[in-house]
Order: sequence, then C-alpha cells, then structure tokens
Amino acid sequence: YSKEPECFFEGEFEGSTLVWQGWRHKDAGIAVVTIDGKEVAEVDQDAYDDVHVGRMDQRNVPFRWSISGLERGPHTVRITVTGRQSPRSAAATINVSGLSSFQ
Repeated sequence: YSKEPECFFEGEFEGSTLVWQGWRHKDAGIAVVTIDGKEVAEVDQDAYDDVHVGRMDQRNVPFRWSISGLERGPHTVRITVTGRQSPRSAAATINVSGLSSFQ
C-alpha cells in the first residue's frame, strides 16, 4: 500500500481477464491502471460513505476490480497512486493484496 503520488505496483500475468484484489478503507484514493503501457481505467478504491448494506459496513471489506476481453497471452499491469481522493475519503492510499488472471 502507498499514498505517495506516482508510487506504483507492477505485475505480470497471462490471460484475458485480470482481477485486482485489495481492501476498501476510509482513507483510500484513486489509482490509474495501465495494461501493457495503455491506460485502461481510473479506479476509486474509497469505501462507501459509511453506507451499510444489510448489516455490513463497507469499510475494511474486500475490494475487487476487474477487466476482461484482453488478448490472450502475457501482459504487464501497473497500478499507480495518483495522490487524488474523493471528497469523502480521509486520504489517497491505494492497496493491492493480490492479482488473479484467467484465460
């Protein structure tokens, strides 16, 4: 995890679908995701405004983002901290607990 702008996580994977796993937190921010050097998304990892779904607080719960339809084969993903955050977030921290890929 990091909140330093331009800090990044980079990993290699093979497949047509990628899943980024992490955790939602009240201090989460916005990251830019690139695959093979091309920006594919800007992702806000922020928790949901203390909203409750049933009885579950949306902070400190699993976060998942995915992309599919990639060409089969090897790829490189980079998740870069922007240093930006939504108005409701306490900071701009980005975390990665794992990547999963599928054909």
